Amino acid sequence: MTQFLKPAVNKEDIQSTSRGVEESENDEQNISNISDSSNAELNCITTDIHKENSDEEIDSDSTTGGLFSTDIADYQDKILTDATKKNIIMSASCRPRGPFKRDPSQHNRMFSEEFYRTSTTVGFIERLWLCYSPKLDAAYCEPSTRLKATLVAEIKNAPFYSIIMDTTQDITKRDQLSQVFRYLKIILNDKNEPTSFEIREVFLGFNEIVDHSADGLYQETLKVLNINDINLTKCRGQAYDGASVMSGAYNGVQALLRNDVPSALYVHCASHNLNLVINDAVESCKKVSSFFTTLENIYSYFGNSIKRWDLLSQFTGESKITLKRLNPTRWAGRYTSLMAVKLRFLDIMRALIELSLKSTKKDERDEAIRLQNQINTFEFVFICVLLSKILAEVHIPSTLLQTQNLDIMTATDSLQTARTHLKEYRSQYSLVKDETVQIANKWKINPTFPWKRQKLVKKHFDELSCDHRFGNEDDFRVNVFNCVLDIVINQIEKRFQGMHEVCTLFAFLAPSQLVSLPEQDILKSAENLQLKYKEDLSAEFPLQIVLTASMLKDELVKISTIKDLAELLFIKYSTISSSFSEVLTALFLFLTLPVTVATAERSFSKLKIIKNYLRSSTGQERLHNLSLLGIEAKIAKQMDIKDVIRDFANLKSRRMNFEF
Repeated sequence: MTQFLKPAVNKEDIQSTSRGVEESENDEQNISNISDSSNAELNCITTDIHKENSDEEIDSDSTTGGLFSTDIADYQDKILTDATKKNIIMSASCRPRGPFKRDPSQHNRMFSEEFYRTSTTVGFIERLWLCYSPKLDAAYCEPSTRLKATLVAEIKNAPFYSIIMDTTQDITKRDQLSQVFRYLKIILNDKNEPTSFEIREVFLGFNEIVDHSADGLYQETLKVLNINDINLTKCRGQAYDGASVMSGAYNGVQALLRNDVPSALYVHCASHNLNLVINDAVESCKKVSSFFTTLENIYSYFGNSIKRWDLLSQFTGESKITLKRLNPTRWAGRYTSLMAVKLRFLDIMRALIELSLKSTKKDERDEAIRLQNQINTFEFVFICVLLSKILAEVHIPSTLLQTQNLDIMTATDSLQTARTHLKEYRSQYSLVKDETVQIANKWKINPTFPWKRQKLVKKHFDELSCDHRFGNEDDFRVNVFNCVLDIVINQIEKRFQGMHEVCTLFAFLAPSQLVSLPEQDILKSAENLQLKYKEDLSAEFPLQIVLTASMLKDELVKISTIKDLAELLFIKYSTISSSFSEVLTALFLFLTLPVTVATAERSFSKLKIIKNYLRSSTGQERLHNLSLLGIEAKIAKQMDIKDVIRDFANLKSRRMNFEF
């Protein structure tokens, strides 16, 4: 909601400020002959009372001969009737046209009508949420209390929840903590029967961080939980990035939280881990690192000049595949930049050759020749083919990790699939070389490795044999091809060991495992999980899961994920779901566990839009409310307008000093 509703005022208040106003029954009032501040106050009065509402009962304190004040200053702890609330919503927002009074305490600064709209690339956009009170000399906007209350109520009603946090700096260099809660939302029909459920990750606002220590961040988390009356003991998961202050095993935020809630499992953000996997592989090989530097230089060379970009466009034509800047945060996102160079290699070479021959600028010619020499080699083509395969395999799980309804087992399976494919690719060096030779011949590049003189190492008297010296091709195969693939394969296994352990603990809940595993193995795995979560699962859980596997064996063959199993038990067999209560608890617990902090990082984009350099003085409360309305806009649109009106009418007067 961005429309603002204002309460009514007493008849005496209206009469004291309505001199020079001529009233016309059942029509809009014409306001004239008003000067300075009184003009601004009277501009906040509307008369949208229709004939069909004339018979309704209106509060005696708010009847003013058809005039309703829209200034929030006239509203102080008043509970209005339903009829009055209808008249309030029919009134316009308090957006006076001035003139506005100056504030001597702030160097005679004053409010301006220009603040009612903002300039964009498509024109001016009205800020319908912004209002101004002439009496208070303050700007204000509608609070988002109803939206936040709705989200908090959903978190409270969920069986479990997980905490996702990340921090970033705003335009004023203040650390903003983004707090996201992951939980399971059960959707009911008119008969109060469950029809479906969804995994939600909701944003609850930004909080400014002053104490950046682990204890300071943890206390801020407890403060948010206490303010919203969210039970800490229901927390079953926490996801942060790899910073030591967050993920420290002894003094980090996750350790402090697990001291209070031992079953709050910590999950290192899978997106950050995957990014570090590729980063380690690139940093380990100097040639691969130089390759990405060359890609960035190619984009900068053409992108920083309109003439050079137009020349390249003449060769590429109207194709949508053009050069792209390297993604600075996600390595997997560089796949599109790499493929653009691979598919447009010949066009890039033609443009560089023409610039090196026809350009009148010496620096431009020299740079074109340098780039031409760097990319016109067989090693460049081989690395391009190699990284295309690696980034293509990593791109799939990287994209999957950005979704909200993802569970840990699906993410782990996707990563393991990529790892398996890369292991097979490592043993196919000859096939990769053949593919590279074909591309090099197409690009008219000599398909041989450049010859380099090998360094001779002096043999000491106690050495039995000389060091083995690889040839040029063998050196590339060992130190580039095998090295990069080995690091990616091993790092995927090492960095995601924690996620793999969690999946191993819950693996028996997968439908395929319930069908294939013998009863003794299912019982043993169920007992281990019950011991891990004694507070949530009773001793009946092992027997219930075995009963589920035997009763629903035919149905389990048709489904594949744990989420499908939860829907089967909770929706299709809702009448007997009480018999599988412990099984449902285990399923809901697994689906609540977080995978990434992508939702918290997405909120940073909205932060940069709301608090930019033109609105750098935005207060924390306003930033909090606007971010909540912007990020959770989908849920806000589903709210009942009557509830919003009722909440606004019962709120106290709120103000915020407008500073420039």
